[in-house]
Amino acid sequence: PPAGRRGWDRWRPSTQPPSHQIYLQRCQTLLPARKVSDTSRAMGTPSTTISNGTVSTGWSAHPNALTAGEAAGQMCVQRMRGHRPRCAVVLASSWFDQAKLLEGLRRALPDVALVGGSTAGEILPEGPTSHHCVVLAIGDEELAVSTGLGEAADRDPRLAGHEAALQALRGFGGKTRSGFLLFGDGL
Repeated sequence: PPAGRRGWDRWRPSTQPPSHQIYLQRCQTLLPARKVSDTSRAMGTPSTTISNGTVSTGWSAHPNALTAGEAAGQMCVQRMRGHRPRCAVVLASSWFDQAKLLEGLRRALPDVALVGGSTAGEILPEGPTSHHCVVLAIGDEELAVSTGLGEAADRDPRLAGHEAALQALRGFGGKTRSGFLLFGDGL
């Protein structure tokens, strides 16, 4: 380097792509290559039937949070094949206005227990992406679902988790439980 510019190479922008791009490239090499039509990309994959219920997925990349939430929820409902969703796991970009997103989800899934959180990236059947609302809906008449919310996790995470678990347990009213899903503080 010229005089007075010692160490310039240390400060020069790297030609190496950012770490998240390297990760995506590695994921894409592990996944089998397949051509995805524009219709398939917009509508996603069909639901998967399990035992006496259905699991379906839906998503939207609409820039309006209200529309994205409603569209992703409606996609799940349409794919339930005659079953009613009982609960839905929602993972959505922190880029969305979360209150509007929830309002849209509630329009499409009014009586469904919703759990989930915000993300810095989402996974679709086509691979990793960002700025999406992704919903996994579960419909099974035998499924008992209850939710809880612990507040002030930034001050006392253990107490917040305890409060959430107790609220969820009260909702079961003595029914047998076989699983518990806890989401930590979001982005």
